[in-house]
Amino acid sequence: MCGFLDMPGVSRQDALEDLIKRGQRREVRRARIDVVSRGLEGGDDPCAVSRELSWFNQDLVRAVLAMFGRDHPWLTGCTWLEFGSGGRGEQVLSSDQDNGLIYPQTPDRHVLDDVAQDIVMTLDGAGLPLCRGGVMITSEQWRGTHDGWSKRLKTWMTNPQEKGPWQYGLMLDFRPLAGPEEPAVSLRRELWEYVRTRPLVLQLLAEELAVYRMPLTMWGNFMVIKKGPFQGGLDIKKSGQVRLGIAARILALKYGIEAHHILDRIHELGRAEHIGEKLQVRLHDFWSWCQGKRLEIGLEQIRAGREAHNVIYPYQMDRDDVMLLKDGLRAVETFCRLVSEGAGF
Repeated sequence: MCGFLDMPGVSRQDALEDLIKRGQRREVRRARIDVVSRGLEGGDDPCAVSRELSWFNQDLVRAVLAMFGRDHPWLTGCTWLEFGSGGRGEQVLSSDQDNGLIYPQTPDRHVLDDVAQDIVMTLDGAGLPLCRGGVMITSEQWRGTHDGWSKRLKTWMTNPQEKGPWQYGLMLDFRPLAGPEEPAVSLRRELWEYVRTRPLVLQLLAEELAVYRMPLTMWGNFMVIKKGPFQGGLDIKKSGQVRLGIAARILALKYGIEAHHILDRIHELGRAEHIGEKLQVRLHDFWSWCQGKRLEIGLEQIRAGREAHNVIYPYQMDRDDVMLLKDGLRAVETFCRLVSEGAGF
């Protein structure tokens, strides 16, 4: 932990709240970067580094909510939902906000709007960028009572026209970061059971596997970005990790696996012999390699004053990395094909 957060008898959450109150958001951003740099430079596994970064972000969210909760006591009775990579504990420096709010009773609309705006802007200033897709508590569709959430999510899941809010199963990977946990736990259990027992919904989720093609030609050449600032590059998140995550989520739903993290899901699927040991190892190695590259890229970009991204340049990599990347992409393709062709239903 950074020196200014490593004070005896003071939790990281309290230290972060103190920094934000004093307007030292730059120090908070620096601390987030330090979490990644210390992990990578210390040779830690990429999975462990991204988990630690996710825990840091969790403390940051809790600090911000505690700060605003003192002026708005009703906020302490609300449950903060974290979706996507934050919900799975897989965040990197390019990860943005994906959040929601469950409240026991609907607060005053104008007060809620103002507080929600202040919270997400405070997090943005502290290093968690605003979600470009609008998946934040500032939007009415990402906040509500438990019953309101249940009705809305089931409508999204069963309506093929509702592409967008539930695209990539975003709202299926959520967990409570602050506030009462029970509303989120019961909502997630209810939603997963709803999806698991409806093959049509699983099929709709499986159709998302076709959104991205494997970025390899039949001759084994990379299909790179053809124009723009990332010409010659390959987005390893969209090209591999997203598809792997979707396939792992579908099988987790089918078999009632409660693990959140993609690697934990893959491990559980392998342990239960739903996938073979060799495929499990290949998928694990590929995800870890991609996560490590994303962490390295994010650190390098932010230190240079640029925005973090997920693009690598395969034709500039050494042979071992190229071979691992190609094998990993083919392993993901095999895994997705097993799901798409019915092994997951």
